[in-house]
Amino acid sequence: MQSRFHLAFDALTLLITKATFIGIRLLFLYLAATLLDRTEFGVLALAFTTAEVCRYIADWGTDNWSLRMFSHTNWIVAANHMVWVMRLRLISSVVAIILAWFSVGIIAPDLISLRHAGVVTTAVTSLWLNFGINWLQARSALKPAALFTLVIGIACSIFLILGKISQNSVEQQFVTLILSEILMVIGVLVFVWRQIGFYGPWRYESPISLNEWLKTVTPIAIATLVALAYSRIDQYFVGRTASPAALGDYTLAQRTAEPVLFLLAAFASTIYVRVSAFVHAYGVSSAASRYVWRWIGLIGMAAVTICLLVGIIFILFALPALSQYKEIMPFLWIALLCTIFRCINLCLTAVIQALGAYNYILRISIINAIVITFAVIVAGTLYGPMGAAVGVCAGEALNTCLQSVSLKNILHKK
Repeated sequence: MQSRFHLAFDALTLLITKATFIGIRLLFLYLAATLLDRTEFGVLALAFTTAEVCRYIADWGTDNWSLRMFSHTNWIVAANHMVWVMRLRLISSVVAIILAWFSVGIIAPDLISLRHAGVVTTAVTSLWLNFGINWLQARSALKPAALFTLVIGIACSIFLILGKISQNSVEQQFVTLILSEILMVIGVLVFVWRQIGFYGPWRYESPISLNEWLKTVTPIAIATLVALAYSRIDQYFVGRTASPAALGDYTLAQRTAEPVLFLLAAFASTIYVRVSAFVHAYGVSSAASRYVWRWIGLIGMAAVTICLLVGIIFILFALPALSQYKEIMPFLWIALLCTIFRCINLCLTAVIQALGAYNYILRISIINAIVITFAVIVAGTLYGPMGAAVGVCAGEALNTCLQSVSLKNILHKK
């Protein structure tokens, strides 16, 4: 297993790539929050959430499965899987566009047409960027793509900020965001094909049938979608039962806490790749067990520290510029606490999936979906948006306990 330095370096390059991609979206939303009233912003943020759900449906568990296959020690096996997944991505893109277009239209019927089209486009760009990043990360070749996306992200951020200063409309800002995302996707895919060329020519052979793929990824897809559903059900519940202004406060709090999750997800994803590669080559050992628990603990401590910093920075710098969101702070602190549990859960899930125990994750996800749905509905009905937020946080804490026990049992059996 590679050293901590290599793990940290791989995680850093992944962090730069994904944080840049997701960061420009969050910057766009923060700037949109200053341009729109709370009611309009809540609808726009919920539309982004809906497109994200549609993207996961279209992906159908392929991201997690492909990352494991791309890390295969035999590069021909990995390359065959890459081509197979790339072809599948063409179909997934069409599915994502159709699903997102109709779903966003139902959830946010009053959304302006250009905003609607922009939100739908983000579902497709996410699919392709994740595909490229997964390959480059699995083959330890992500550094050039990380630098490229960082440059595009910095340029996009400058244009968005200048647009804010020039009082550009949300629609004009949307065009800047979408063009930047498309450039990132094109650049990452170019790096994928260049990296494949380093290995030399090979004869493509289909590595898996469609039925085998469905049988393998469906438990992952269902577990992912169930987890996504119960992590987003509170937003839809608030959108249906509370005022549009309350939805604006609630969704802005969620979007503020999300960067912490994305930040530490880079380390979870890297751990997934390294554990997968180790299992492919050597199986599971007691050394691997100690390695896994050590990193999960470190990421948990990092999550606590970063969440505290985010809350303090928001109070000092962001809140004065968002004076209309006066009721956001209780939602934000609960969202940050929930994020700590979610970061730990990401790492636990990554290791369990790397060990091939997908059914464990599916069972845990179903249990948590039932618990969180019940908690959100009951607490949300009794105490409003605040009750819904607490219900989700309690569910994520339960998820941490269940996954920890499951991972311990899996490692003991192996």
